[in-house]
Amino acid sequence: MNEPEVQKMAQSCGISPLIARYYIKKHKSCYYAEKEFKNDAKLIGQILNTFQKYVDQDNEIFGLKFDRLFTDMTIQNDHYMQLYFTKKCRVQRVLRFSQDEFLSGMLKLRCSSVADFRKILQNIKVKLEKPQKLKKIYTYFFSVFSEGKINISFTAALGMWDALLSGRFPTSNIFIEFCNSLTQDFRIQSRVSLDVWIQVWRFNEEIGYNLQLFNEDGNQNISIRRCLAYTYM
Repeated sequence: MNEPEVQKMAQSCGISPLIARYYIKKHKSCYYAEKEFKNDAKLIGQILNTFQKYVDQDNEIFGLKFDRLFTDMTIQNDHYMQLYFTKKCRVQRVLRFSQDEFLSGMLKLRCSSVADFRKILQNIKVKLEKPQKLKKIYTYFFSVFSEGKINISFTAALGMWDALLSGRFPTSNIFIEFCNSLTQDFRIQSRVSLDVWIQVWRFNEEIGYNLQLFNEDGNQNISIRRCLAYTYM
């Protein structure tokens, strides 16, 4: 990414670097990026009008307004679709959209409204059937949920594994049941790093489709313990 061009466009057009970065990434040069930005004036206005329908007193989409947005998008029960949209928006905080983040995501999807999003929803779901797409979203969510910290609590991670992995792989439910069976002290005091977070996906991905990779004596817990070996208290 050409950051000097990003800063140049942001200053020239009076927009945030996040929005300028979207256009510079497409066109490389400031000249063509600014040209498309001006052509998108109508679309941008429509997106901002949509944002205002859900905004709170702090000029963010948060709390009940956040829930309402996902309900209107018809993705309130689809965790991966929610994460897909938040990834498009490049959100920096959990369950919260700033105006620029929302604008950025909707521009990338070329949607002016929630109704537009619903029209492309099925096509997005087809894309998300690819394991690599899901893995990227799963990995991205850690960075958002941790909010810049190097780790998260084991109990928080377990709740997210339950939401994101349950039923996803043949071993997912076995893995989650095992984690729930660990002692309360372990679950409360342990921390999960990004490396462990990714390792959990790999474990379910690699063993999930080949149950023979479980320990030869049939003790599944040994394999899971190895997966969690770097979880620490």
